[in-house]
Amino acid sequence: MKTLDNFFPSLTISEAVNVAASVGDTAILRWLYSRAGHVCWGSDIVEVAAGSGDLQAVKFLIRRFPPKDLDQFVSILRRSRSENTARFLWEQLIALHPDHAARSGIVSGAAIDLAQWMEHVSRPLTLLISLDVAVKRGDLLFLKWAHSKGASATTAAMDYAATHGYLKIVKWLHQTRDEGCTSDAMDGAAGHGHCRVVLWLHDNRSERCTRQAFFLAAIRGHLELATWLFLNRSEGFPPNTFDHVCANGHLLTAQWLHANHIGGGSLNAMDWAAAQNHLEVIQWLHRERTEGCSVSAMDSAACHGHFEVVRWLSHNRAEGCTTDAIDHAAGNGFFDVIRWLVENQDAGFTSAAMDNAAGSGHLALLRWLGGRRDAQQTLWIMLLVAGDWTLLNGFTTLDARGVLFAV
Repeated sequence: MKTLDNFFPSLTISEAVNVAASVGDTAILRWLYSRAGHVCWGSDIVEVAAGSGDLQAVKFLIRRFPPKDLDQFVSILRRSRSENTARFLWEQLIALHPDHAARSGIVSGAAIDLAQWMEHVSRPLTLLISLDVAVKRGDLLFLKWAHSKGASATTAAMDYAATHGYLKIVKWLHQTRDEGCTSDAMDGAAGHGHCRVVLWLHDNRSERCTRQAFFLAAIRGHLELATWLFLNRSEGFPPNTFDHVCANGHLLTAQWLHANHIGGGSLNAMDWAAAQNHLEVIQWLHRERTEGCSVSAMDSAACHGHFEVVRWLSHNRAEGCTTDAIDHAAGNGFFDVIRWLVENQDAGFTSAAMDNAAGSGHLALLRWLGGRRDAQQTLWIMLLVAGDWTLLNGFTTLDARGVLFAV
């Protein structure tokens, strides 16, 4: 390699770095490091060296390429092939994170064999493992081991397990620990559609839920669970539940709420459904409900480029739109929507449409809009449409800067 360096002093080396690190060749690594800018060091170079099991190579590299965060440090530790290297890295971790909370988080999030080793080599240090952190892995075996080591916990452990559908863990925490849970447990389980968890909590715990349980189940389309909560719980629901269900496009749930005269309802239902491109929901609301919508329905649909929704609203509703429809659609470059609105709606647009089109780089749209403006046409637009760029020199208004961003 030194011979190659003599003949090709500017040669950039990359693969040799990984090879040297993978076999723990510290001498080659030192020489490569001396070449400064002519060596490409990968972001995982310390992990590669840890996999070789060579302690000296790891020490050399970690001092020059320290891990960018705690996760990378733990990743390096996991790759270690020798106990000496692992012990060195663990000591470095303890030095960098001397507080119990940080060490607890590291162990609680590690694989069980690595966590057991960490707990072993940390003696006589007191190493409190947190079930609140460990529960996030969904590993009951790890939780049982952590519990046997005196792990701490709060109600957050069961709340998290319930929210994520870990029913076995919920049952184990209930039988083994005293912390219990909060109403967040059933609320979270309902929001994620975990029916079995909700039913078990209902039968075995006393913390109850809040009206968020029904709300979250409904707006996420978990109709079976929402129905059960309505029939078996008394917490109720927020008055805007129906509007949010429509906004998320859950037509069957919206129809169920409508049939049972619950969940409230306002013109926000159609406005929000239009913003999210839920045409089938809009059509059903138009047929079955009386709240209607506002100009925001077409404005927001145009802004997001929902052409079919814009066209349907124009043909079937009388609310129309405002200048916001084209002004905002222009910033997103929705040429087909804008062209249709210009030809079929009377709201028009303002200079903001051209500012937005220019600022987003939509020059073809900008020229098209400029050709359809008369009295409101600003100076910079006239210059742009005319193609006279020289006159824009030194032009410092906000509108002119919009053009410059687009060029």
